[in-house]
Parts: sequence; C-alpha cells; structure tokens
Amino acid sequence: MYISARNREILELLLLYGEASKFDFINYFQISERTLRRDLNEINEYTRKFSLIVITKDDYLILQGEDSNKNKLNSWINSYDGYVFSSTERKSLLLYYLFYDIGRTLSDLSFKLNVSPDKINQELNSIKSEFPEEFSFQIEKAKGIVVLSNENQKRFLLYRYIYQMCNKSLSQFIFAFRVSDISINNVAILECVNISSLIEIEKRFRSIRSTLFNVSDEDYLKILLYFSISIERIDNGYKLEALNFSNFFENTLNRKNSLYTFIVSLLDEPVKSTSSSVIEINHLYNFSLDFTNQESIDTLNLENLAESLIQTVERRLKLTLKSRTLKEDLTNHLISTFTVSRENNQTFFDKKMITQIKNDYSNIYTIVKEELRNFFLKESITDDKVVYIVLHFGVALLELSEKRGYDLLVVCSSGMGTSKMISAILKRNIPEINSVDTVSVYNLFHEVDLTKYDLVVSTINLGEVPFSYIVISPVITEIQIKEIKNRLDQLEE
Repeated sequence: MYISARNREILELLLLYGEASKFDFINYFQISERTLRRDLNEINEYTRKFSLIVITKDDYLILQGEDSNKNKLNSWINSYDGYVFSSTERKSLLLYYLFYDIGRTLSDLSFKLNVSPDKINQELNSIKSEFPEEFSFQIEKAKGIVVLSNENQKRFLLYRYIYQMCNKSLSQFIFAFRVSDISINNVAILECVNISSLIEIEKRFRSIRSTLFNVSDEDYLKILLYFSISIERIDNGYKLEALNFSNFFENTLNRKNSLYTFIVSLLDEPVKSTSSSVIEINHLYNFSLDFTNQESIDTLNLENLAESLIQTVERRLKLTLKSRTLKEDLTNHLISTFTVSRENNQTFFDKKMITQIKNDYSNIYTIVKEELRNFFLKESITDDKVVYIVLHFGVALLELSEKRGYDLLVVCSSGMGTSKMISAILKRNIPEINSVDTVSVYNLFHEVDLTKYDLVVSTINLGEVPFSYIVISPVITEIQIKEIKNRLDQLEE
C-alpha cells in the first residue's frame, strides 16, 4: 500500500491523541475542508485493513477501534516499505547529510530522499526562512551545496528538527530508557540519532534527573537529544569555533556546582584537548540552564510570593485553604514560569478556555493578576500565566468540598501546568471524583502503585501496557470528559 506523507502524519497524530479537531488539521496542513475529506477517504482504505475507522463527529476526527489494532497500524506506518518522508523528516535528514558531508550535490540528495532536486532546493530555502540567523548556504558548481553556518548553529539546527521528529515517538523513547532497549522503526530517526549512545547518556542522566532536572518527559528528551548530538559531533571531529555562542545561548560564568561537575564527567572521554573541553563544557552548561531550577534568580522571593498569594486570596475571600501542597506547587510553578527560560514553551489554553477560567474564578483571577503585577514590575503578565496560577487555587478550593468517590491518575508528558489544568477540569466536571494525581511517563513505572487508582487517563498513547487507560488530548474535550464519566459509571455498576 502507498501512503502519502500528509496522510501518514494525520494517522500518526490520531494514533497519538485518539481525536482532534478537523480545523486543527486544516490549519496545520494549510488545506481545504474538501481536501481533508478526500484524505480521510484515502486514510480509511488503510485503517479498514486493521479493523479501524476514522469518523467525523461534531467537527472532530476520531480514530475508532481496538488498541491492539491501533498498535498494529502504528507498527505498519513505521515499517512502511514505500516510505515517504514528511517535511520535518526530510529537513532533518537533509541537514544531517550536509553537516556530516554525506551528500552535497542536489542530485545526490534528491536520490537519497526520493524527491526532485527542486524539492531539495525548496526545503533548503524553507529552513533558511524558518531560521534566517542560524542557516545560510550557497550552491557552487564545483562543490555543490556549501553550508555557511558555524558549528554552534549546526548543532542547534540538528537539535531543533530532530527533536520535532522524535517527539512524535516520545512514549517509545521513554519506554526504551526504562528497559535499555528500543524498537523505533522510523527510518529518519534511525539515520539521524545514535540510539545506543542516547540510551547510555540517559543512564548517566537518570541519577541526577530528580535533583537537577525537574522537567516534563518532553523537556527531558530535549536535553538528552542535544547532549547526544553534541557528543556525536565531538566524536566525529566537529569542534566549536569559540566561546562566542549564537543568540540562543548566553554566556555565563563557570560555576563549580553539581551540574558543571556532571557535564565534566560526561565529556571526560570524548573531549581530548583542554581548550576544547572548556568550550564544550560551557556550551552544554549554558544549554542545560534553560531546564534546571537550581539557577533561579531569586527562589526565596518566589517562595515569599507564593505565600503572599495564598494569604491575600484567603484574606480577601474570607476563607482558609487547607491544601498541604499549595505553597510548594505554587512555588515550583512560579520558578518554572518566571526563572526558567523554556524554549518554545507553549500553553494549551485558547481564548475560549481562558475566558471560561476567568469567569469561573473571577475573584481569584483579579487578585492573582494584581499581585503578580506588583511583584514583577517589568515582567509581562499575560492571561495564560495568570490562569495557570488560578487553577492551582481552583484545585485547592475543590479540596475544601466534601469527599468524592473515585481516584484518578493522569499520565502527562507536557508539564505540571497541563497536569493541573486537566485535574481542575476533571474535578469541576465530574463531582464523583475524589482525587486526581499526576505522573510523567518516565515515573509511571518507577514510583506509582496503580492499585490505588480507579482509572488511568493519559495525554500520550502508552501502547500495550498491563492496565487499561483512556487517551486524552492535553486540551481535554467534552467528548473525552463524557468518555471518562461513562467509564466511571461502568465501574460503579
């Protein structure tokens, strides 16, 4: 069976989330509704062979069928013989070939990627358009494509495109780290990523993750990929030119702390010369700071802000919040929001959801926004930053109400903010819920006693696991809330 790159991407997204708005696909692929309908007819030719079907309901595309059949479909997509690379995969491979001198002429690269030379030229210009500061090239008759970017920029570009490609297989990577083995079948990933090296690096990181990198699974994969790419570049003799990094990286003074010491030990073998060691260590150290919370500008002040927020809300609303974890949760959230610069840190709130939260907790919203503006005089206090904090208070208010019946576990790879949002929405819409705990995919099999929970819901497809669960999107929909209600009703029966 032949499957186009766009149809394969649509299927991959539906396998990941179970359902999604048709308008999301129309906007993402820049196609018409008529084209999407034609694509769905083609897609269902593949899905029917696996006893699956994609239906449209209330403007949502929903992949229906047994989980075991979905896993079979996913395996087929990843091992498809007539492999057609998506644009992200093609760009990743194109950069990999160019940066490792595997191919330089348009004809060589078009043969490797099974597209026309014009398409290669189009993809190169697309990369330049996306990253004009980092990517520059020229085409010469004798040499072919000559990349003008420096080594710092090359690593950044490899990291950005390879991460986009690998994040779709996030759960497979997380499981691989757990069992020190991997079953990734994606041709592009296998070409661009040294899987065995990545697993070995993760083993080293595992010992410090909880203390230095209190991050989501997505950010954890970012860290590992960047270190893996950097070490492979070092091993192949590609060195950083100087300590004057691109705008994405800011120079900081060497700090002889646990993070710095860890990086020194990690690079002890591949980095040989003293001068190279200093450059490489500082480079990776600066990158790592974006994901650590140990270098916060003033953690103590943020702890005081969290306490002040709680006291102000309690005083003005004339109530006492009994949550034992509210201050700690607020402090951690404030640190991650205002002192840790997370690249491409996207929230999942749309305008409608922000309006709903502002209406549901209008008094708390007003208080929180006033307090944040008073504290961060120069910081832009946007609505999405405020509503995340408001949701922490919403959860605390719900804990004041009477005990309910069911205990849920939310498996989430998108970060604490998304987990809190899902928790608050579930408790508000399903009053029978007693508690909602959250856990990352990484920690799911290490620290959690699943027997404590009546139901597991996950924002990522976990594949075949020894327990039942419901897949939801990070922005949980009414249809998914109804599905959870129905499952809980079945438990009661």
